[in-house]
Amino acid sequence: LELYGPDGRLLAQAEDTFGADPALGFTAPRDGRYTVAIRHMAHAGMPQFVYRLTLAPMPLVLSAFPAGGRRGDQTSVTFHGLGLPETAGGRSAAVSPTGPDSVLPVRLGAGSTPFPFQVADQPEILEQEPNDAAAGATAATLPAILNGRFQTPGDADLYRVSLRKGETW
Repeated sequence: LELYGPDGRLLAQAEDTFGADPALGFTAPRDGRYTVAIRHMAHAGMPQFVYRLTLAPMPLVLSAFPAGGRRGDQTSVTFHGLGLPETAGGRSAAVSPTGPDSVLPVRLGAGSTPFPFQVADQPEILEQEPNDAAAGATAATLPAILNGRFQTPGDADLYRVSLRKGETW
């Protein structure tokens, strides 16, 4: 997905924001005619290679922490992206996934892009900073899903788990 300005210069591009699906947020620097180009990443084509493009003045959610939650539990999620509302819970929301889907599309109010929120049945463990060294590793009892984020360049997240000889994970 590419966006060109009125002068024909490439202004922004995205390839795989959500898996193989690109998403692009953009604020026009000036009035004019802009061009959007869409093409297959390998420049291939077949009748079943379809796309759906939404062009709308709406917030774009690019990430969430945690990236998922346990089915049936209420999870407080903080969203990051472009044009997210500051008020009315726009940057955070409580999510209670209950359905059978492994990915729940979350919307922030009536006018944002959906964002995939992973849903599972295992306990969710959030990293506890500082956990860059073994002494500060976040303790986890398995099975579990570990949620972390790399907040600064060089950040490492360590977790401490107990395993028994012969167990396969």
